[in-house]
Amino acid sequence: MPALTGQLNSINVNTEFTTMANDIFNRRVNGPWSALCKVMPLSGSTLELDAIGPNPAVQKMLGSRPFSSLRAYSKPTPAVEYTADGLELPRSVVEGDKSGMVRGRLADYLAATADFFEKPVIDLLLSNPIGIDGVSLLNDSHPFGASGGTWDNRTTDALSQSSLEAGIVAMRGLRFENGEPAGFFPTHLVVGPANEREALDLVGGDRMMPVSNAGAPDAASNVVAAIALRNWVGGRLQVIVVDRFANGSNDNDWMLCDLSKPNVRPLAVGELIAPAGVVVDDPQAEAMIQRANYQYYVSACAAITGYAPHCIYGRVA
Repeated sequence: MPALTGQLNSINVNTEFTTMANDIFNRRVNGPWSALCKVMPLSGSTLELDAIGPNPAVQKMLGSRPFSSLRAYSKPTPAVEYTADGLELPRSVVEGDKSGMVRGRLADYLAATADFFEKPVIDLLLSNPIGIDGVSLLNDSHPFGASGGTWDNRTTDALSQSSLEAGIVAMRGLRFENGEPAGFFPTHLVVGPANEREALDLVGGDRMMPVSNAGAPDAASNVVAAIALRNWVGGRLQVIVVDRFANGSNDNDWMLCDLSKPNVRPLAVGELIAPAGVVVDDPQAEAMIQRANYQYYVSACAAITGYAPHCIYGRVA
């Protein structure tokens, strides 16, 4: 009878693990990575994206009606397996748990993996991956600019009032190859913990403006006073703080992003198999035969890649 009770207990615990996992991963995630990505189902083994073409120009029709097409993305991204570090618990502990300790530990494990793709997505972002135009996401020479030229969305400047304004101007001034405005305006400022205070100061309702002894505003030298000035950026940008920027190399990186367009994001995640909780409790499994242990883990299969450079501007180490 005790053996049967233990087996029923393990069945309940293992079923509860998969139920909790399904509940967590079926909900819409809210982590920073999800704001930076377009998440889409993947029907094949690779993710292929169409490049963003120019906005249609409205003009007087002379002769034949003009048509254009999308450029195919030349670098398909294969789907690969992603897994969270698993848990291996003794069968005796699971089947003998009467206090709920095992259930609590498994719930904590699933809560810690709720933002399943956060690490691979942020790691990819900080690696400055290749985007849909064939060059790195932040680059000094993107192709397909106005009149066949190139365009730039990368800076080496630290985050400041001047560099922030330069980034806003660059994003608003972007033109497609036909000369039409690309139509991007930053909605978010993405920083690490090292730049959190600076970012909040820059996008707040008011800012302190230094004045030189000659009366010049935004002075960098001969500063004699500072005045509170209504910030023209105030309320137009939201700050996203990503703790993973604090890695010793990317602490001072910052990025402006236009996240107002759901189908145009800096990164893309193609899900072949969505994240799901897995329980290995088969009596013939290696862990059961060799160690009498149950195994629990979360796994997914996805293609993660750089996507639209048009909606991002900033600095990456």
